Amino acid sequence: MKTTDDRRHRLSLTLLFSGLVFLFLLMTMILVVLIILLLVRVGVLSVGGGELRTGFFLLIIGLTSVLIGTILSFTVGRFPLRSVNSIINAMNRLAAGDFKTRLQFGGVLRKIPVAQELTESFNKMA
Repeated sequence: MKTTDDRRHRLSLTLLFSGLVFLFLLMTMILVVLIILLLVRVGVLSVGGGELRTGFFLLIIGLTSVLIGTILSFTVGRFPLRSVNSIINAMNRLAAGDFKTRLQFGGVLRKIPVAQELTESFNKMA
């Protein structure tokens, strides 16, 4: 049974993780824009025929990067947290007295030794 506080805590965990991914993408985008700006200033990179201003070009690249980074960080950021949420759910059921609760990971996590050990230890505890 999920309470409002549980959902709020899980949402904050998702937002924290997504925020960290977004911050990493934002720092990468800033670095790329600075490198492009440096290459344009040095003359290694030229923007075709003077029709497109360098500042506008960098603004378009920056805004596109931020938009794509935001979408990717919120989409990709949810996948690693699924296993954390399943562990939290199983622990809450166990704490509520449901001793038939078992933890089982699927997919790639099933093959990781640490996840196998966690699963075995939790199931023995239950």
